[in-house]
Amino acid sequence: MCIAKYSIGKVQEATSSLKALKFHVPRLPRPESSASIQKYTTIWTFRGIMLLRMEQAGIKSLLVGDIDLDKFVSMNPDERGNLEKLRKAYRDTVGTVQQLVALCDYPRPELLSMVCCFAGDSCLDSVDIDTIDVPTWQAKRRQLERRHGMSPHLAQLCKKMLGA
Repeated sequence: MCIAKYSIGKVQEATSSLKALKFHVPRLPRPESSASIQKYTTIWTFRGIMLLRMEQAGIKSLLVGDIDLDKFVSMNPDERGNLEKLRKAYRDTVGTVQQLVALCDYPRPELLSMVCCFAGDSCLDSVDIDTIDVPTWQAKRRQLERRHGMSPHLAQLCKKMLGA
C-alpha cells in the first residue's frame, strides 16, 4: 500500500457519510467541538482506522513511494507543526520522504508526525515516570476520555496532571 494512493477526498467523503448517520460514531469529534479540533481528531480517527486495517491485512508499514515531501507533511496530523518545522530545519539536506524518515531514525512513516509530536512536547520533560501516581493518572485519563469521547493525548494528560 503506497501513501501516494491516499486520497484526502476519500477521507472527506467517509467523514461526511459517518456524520450523516443517526447515531454517534465513536472517536469522531462531537458537534460542539471547535472546527480545528474536529479536523485534527477526525484525521487521527482515520489514522487509527488505517492502522487497524493495515494490521488486519498483515501490512507492517506503509511504503512512501514517490510522494512529494510537502504533500506527505501536510497530510499528517501534527497539532504543533513539529513535522513541518523539522522539514524546514533540514530543507537543505532532506528533500524526500525517505530522507526525512531516515533523519528520524526510521519510524513507521504513518507514525512520524506522532513521534515528532511526543518528542516536541516539553510537558513530558517534567515527569519522572518512576515516581508518578499511576492510579491517579489513570483516573484523570478516564475522566478526560468521558468528557471528550476519546482517549487524551499523553501530553494533554500530563498538562492536566501538572496543572499546566
